[in-house]
Amino acid sequence: MKLLSLRIESWKGIAKRELALTPGVNLIVGPNEVGKSTVAEALRLLFDPSVKSSSKKDEIKAAQPAGRDVGPEVEVELEAGAVRLRFLKRFLRKPATELRVLAPRAEQLTGDEAHQRFRELLEEHLDEALFRALWIEQGEKLRFDAKQGAGRWLSAALDRAAGASADAESAVQGDLLSRAERERRRYYTLEKGQETDELASASSAAIRAGDALAQLREEHARLERAVARHAELDRAISAARAALPQLLADAEGAERARDAARGRRAERDAQERRVVELLARESASREELARRESDQLRVRALESQLASTSASVEALRERAAELERARTAALDAQARARSAHELSHARVQALEVDRRGLQAELEKLRLAEQLFELQRLARRVDELRATARPELSEELFTKLRSALAAREGLLARRAGAAPAIELRALRALELRWEGAQRSLAAGEALEARATRDLEVELPGLARFAVRVEHLGAETREKLARAEEEIRSLSAALGVREAAEAEELRARLLRARAELEQVQHALRTRLAARKGAPSAGEAEAGLRAELDALERTIADWRRTRDAALPLAVDLSSAEVELATAARARDERLAELSARELELREAERRAAQLAQESARQSGVVEATRLELSKAEAALAEARARKSDDDLRRVLVEARDAHQLAELALERSKAELALLDPEMLEKLAKKAREACEQKRKDMDAASLERASCAGALESAGGRGVGELVEGAEALAAETAAELARTLRRARAAKRLHEALLEQRDASAAARRRPLEQRIARLGRHVFGPSFDVELDEDLHLATCTRDGVRLPLELLSFGTQEQLDLLLRLAVAESVAEHGGVPLLFDDTLGSADPERTRALARLLALAGERLQILVLTCHPERFDALGSAHRIELARAPREESA
Repeated sequence: MKLLSLRIESWKGIAKRELALTPGVNLIVGPNEVGKSTVAEALRLLFDPSVKSSSKKDEIKAAQPAGRDVGPEVEVELEAGAVRLRFLKRFLRKPATELRVLAPRAEQLTGDEAHQRFRELLEEHLDEALFRALWIEQGEKLRFDAKQGAGRWLSAALDRAAGASADAESAVQGDLLSRAERERRRYYTLEKGQETDELASASSAAIRAGDALAQLREEHARLERAVARHAELDRAISAARAALPQLLADAEGAERARDAARGRRAERDAQERRVVELLARESASREELARRESDQLRVRALESQLASTSASVEALRERAAELERARTAALDAQARARSAHELSHARVQALEVDRRGLQAELEKLRLAEQLFELQRLARRVDELRATARPELSEELFTKLRSALAAREGLLARRAGAAPAIELRALRALELRWEGAQRSLAAGEALEARATRDLEVELPGLARFAVRVEHLGAETREKLARAEEEIRSLSAALGVREAAEAEELRARLLRARAELEQVQHALRTRLAARKGAPSAGEAEAGLRAELDALERTIADWRRTRDAALPLAVDLSSAEVELATAARARDERLAELSARELELREAERRAAQLAQESARQSGVVEATRLELSKAEAALAEARARKSDDDLRRVLVEARDAHQLAELALERSKAELALLDPEMLEKLAKKAREACEQKRKDMDAASLERASCAGALESAGGRGVGELVEGAEALAAETAAELARTLRRARAAKRLHEALLEQRDASAAARRRPLEQRIARLGRHVFGPSFDVELDEDLHLATCTRDGVRLPLELLSFGTQEQLDLLLRLAVAESVAEHGGVPLLFDDTLGSADPERTRALARLLALAGERLQILVLTCHPERFDALGSAHRIELARAPREESA
């Protein structure tokens, strides 16, 4: 089977994407999050037989684009044998299934019919189990699952590679294994070895008979236990009735002792409260006496503080008067400095006005020079354009030179082939040679090449002509065409001779070069004018600027201070301005210093005033606080004197000590009684009485139940029922033993035949191992070999004579071996039509050398297999060579490939 194209629409982050696939290797490249794994996911769900367009599986819901009410859609075009078809599924929104069979016979189906027909065509032309097992999707386990992929194609390929034949012996062994398997299936399932209905029914019958016998025996034993229990309960009830009075008496005694202890505890609690009250009274008296002493100390401290603060206020007032005098002096200095600065600043401003006016005059001269130069360049450009004659292109001169060269070549060919002519005078002669009068002395000769017709005339004697016929017609035609082209080009250039054309070309080149230089200078001038588009606009701009400068200069001349002498030039004005500016800066610095002195004086005065006000406030507050403290102390002494307070404190301390002694005696007496233990004993005694009553009630109920059970079972004949159940159990057990013997024999025979079949399984695995080894030697070296287990899983790997289990190899090596296994399996079934391979995010753990070797193997396998490689690292697959490359963009809104 070959995938021809794939279309995905509204699937997660993919708006629309079409992939055109080739039969060989298809390298699908794109960065992360571009949707490469989405391509694999959509293709898998399209081929999944359990996923219909009406499916609401979580992975289908996850395929819907966020924030868009559309249905994910996937369509594939494929070719399998002679069948070519297009199959489409749309999910969630307007779900649909469409199948169009294009060859060999057109069909078009929708809905479940399309789904079922697609399944039939795949079952006929594809080993679906192998198709799915060979894929590697991102995040899937690496190891090839032979149990999943061992479909009809792989099994047939392994048998054929092992040389399996259909001779009579193989047929007999296969028939025997089939019959043994059918016999075993009567008793055990092949998948899990569980018992079948026949064996299970025999076992169930024996179990039911045994259960019935056990139940009857249990009932018989239960009745016997009920008789014994009834007698035991009678004895227990009698004993409980005898013990209950003593338990009641013990409980009443324990409760009396507990109540006495409770009374003693109440007395102790009252004494503790009395001790606390007396302690509080003593503490209150002590605190009040301490407050009285503290008030006296506070009054003396306030008096001392008031005297000290008053002295500080007087000192601050004297300091404030001194600072006020300093501030007045600073104000006078500041006013003088400001006046000097203002005069300096006014002179600087006047000099700055003169400097700008002189600068405007200088700028006027510069602009006038620019205007003159611009006009001169514009006129020169017009002159040179007329001289340069742009209509005479270099191509005309080139064609003329080519035509002249062609004519010279033809003439040279003709001259080389023309005969030599010699005319020697035997005496002095007068003659006409090529139309010209010539004189020859005796013995003198004329020579020429007969490259064209030649006429010689001896006046009064003879005329003879040489006709040139040695050139071929083709050469003469070429020479004529060259002459015609030379005349045409000369006319186009306006010259008569080739030499004139070269002189004309030299003049034109000089004129054009000068034109280019002048134009460059003009462009430079225009660029300096901030990119004026033409000389005319630039000239207009310069004239406007000159007019503005004229007005500026006139205003300056009219408004400047005439009393101020004008500098002779701009440089002198700038020197005077700089000198005045320095003087102004010096006055400004002096003004700043005076202002700083003034601010410092004001700051110090403000601080002193603030401190004086604060100290005055402190004096008033201290005086008020002292008055309040003296009044409060006098009022407190009027209520109770200091001696009365000391006497109350002594009385409270004595009463507290007596109460504590009484409390200690009560605690000692209560500890001897142990009230907590008495509480627990009283509770346990009462619980013992209650428990004894409950035991009596429970025993009475159980005795009544035993009596009822004995009365009910009395007429059933339990002994006879037990004997009948024992006979039935023996019969079912014998039948079960016979069935088990037959089942075990069938199982042993089937297992023996399976062992014989498995003994030849290595012959089926070895061709596949050899194919993997042949591929792997291009990656791991010539000593590479592998072994497969019975499930066609890679078991060991041999390199350089060392055989290692697969689990001891690195993750990268395991990935590479798994890739080789899949290629070998796919090549084994290639003759059936092939199975497309899909590798998503592979070779991430291979070093560069192995990566190149594996890429070359993929390129080689692509000659027989269709392979889809999805990757965000295309450099890993540079060795693929001419693989079909599909680039996936980052934001595939309207994307196709």
